[in-house]
Amino acid sequence: LADQMRTGAVPVDDANQRLDEIETLRPHYNQAVVGVAHAACGAGFAVILSAAWQDVGLAAALSIVVFLLVRASSSSEWLRSRINVVASFVAAVLASVVGVIVGSGNSYIVALCAFVVLIPGLGLTLGVYELALGHTLLGWNRFISSSMVTIGLFAGASIGAMAVRAVFGSADI
Repeated sequence: LADQMRTGAVPVDDANQRLDEIETLRPHYNQAVVGVAHAACGAGFAVILSAAWQDVGLAAALSIVVFLLVRASSSSEWLRSRINVVASFVAAVLASVVGVIVGSGNSYIVALCAFVVLIPGLGLTLGVYELALGHTLLGWNRFISSSMVTIGLFAGASIGAMAVRAVFGSADI
């Protein structure tokens, strides 16, 4: 569509209409497959961080919880605007509570692995790249907005872990 617009084959009004149609299309992937992908990302990141096997399994399970929260945010405006903080908070609370109950594992690593798919790595990278190219306004905009998402994720996780620690004591042994 972009190439057709550049060559003049498609007028701007038609392109806008086509973009609106594209936006309303169903996702290409089945939601169950996306949920499995979330679980695989969480488990894979736990393996990369050399977590214990029980932590890998818990990270996969909590990644599915995060996926379900992200799905729920599509129907709730309130949740959509706060999904990063809420998802990381819930992941940290659940990981810390399981860490207290089971008495082993690293709940911080598990929580991080559960919401790793929400970290805007591409936005941070492109922001730095655009700043390096001298595209100051776009680079700062992208970098700061991605940084705010990252800060929200880690703030939610920190608050969740501290809340569990305040109620139950330390989650890590």
